Amino acid sequence: MIELVLRTVAGHWAPLVWLAGFAIALAIALLIRKLGRKKFREGTEQTLAFFSGNLAPEQNIASRNLYWGFFDQMRGYFELLKRIHTGIVNDYVFCFVLLLIVLLAAAAIGGLLWV
Repeated sequence: MIELVLRTVAGHWAPLVWLAGFAIALAIALLIRKLGRKKFREGTEQTLAFFSGNLAPEQNIASRNLYWGFFDQMRGYFELLKRIHTGIVNDYVFCFVLLLIVLLAAAAIGGLLWV
């Protein structure tokens, strides 16, 4: 008899169960799609982007205008990032290793204090 379960060191995996789950999820998605409105028409105003009830601009909106408020409020943070950015990979690896050492030291000290 053919065994339908793949047994590994970490457990087992039944591909037919996964296929059945995928088929059920697909059936549910298709059912939800079928319950949608039938009035949708291609090439009408329904396919246009929604700009809060305003007419859509003729040109694309640049991201600097779209996210202006976010970048304006975060200006101090971005200026700091520009100052410390060197573009040299060694600097970033050094910072990563330093952060890793600090985190490991904090975990070790926390472990010692826990005991």
